[in-house]
Amino acid sequence: MQRKSKILPLNPLKGTCECNARTDSLDRDALKAPLGVLGEILKTMQRTPQIPMFYGAKVDVFEKARLLRENMTIAEKLLWERLNKNQLGVRFKPQHPVDIFIVDFYCHKYKLVVEVDGKYHENNIDYDMGRTAELERFDLKVIRFTNEQVINDIENVIDEIKQNLCERAT
Repeated sequence: MQRKSKILPLNPLKGTCECNARTDSLDRDALKAPLGVLGEILKTMQRTPQIPMFYGAKVDVFEKARLLRENMTIAEKLLWERLNKNQLGVRFKPQHPVDIFIVDFYCHKYKLVVEVDGKYHENNIDYDMGRTAELERFDLKVIRFTNEQVINDIENVIDEIKQNLCERAT
């Protein structure tokens, strides 16, 4: 005889019903009931706990960041191969939420943001300047590279990132 666990009340901030884990067979799909409009509003209003590296990013920004991590551009993938696993002596995080923005790469220790700009950014210079100004309000240093720089001259890109890390360390 299988024991069924008791279903607890809906948690509006998590978006799913919860249950205790005292069962061997549990219909997990049945527990993931949709929240409806009110639940979605609550979900988007929820902010992360005040963890400094997220600067108050909302839950929906984290979801978008996850999707962007799963769908990086070729230039972002190339740069990530050189930044991940502390290859420069510090940890970088890809597609990282910062307030209402998602930055391409972020080093929390030195508050350094690395952006890789594609063709889209050529026509949105004013937006990028405003976004950079907003990020600088958090005392973040933003450096930008084009896709072409990353793809064709990765060594100079890495050198410039290292130089900025050294400047931020002092």
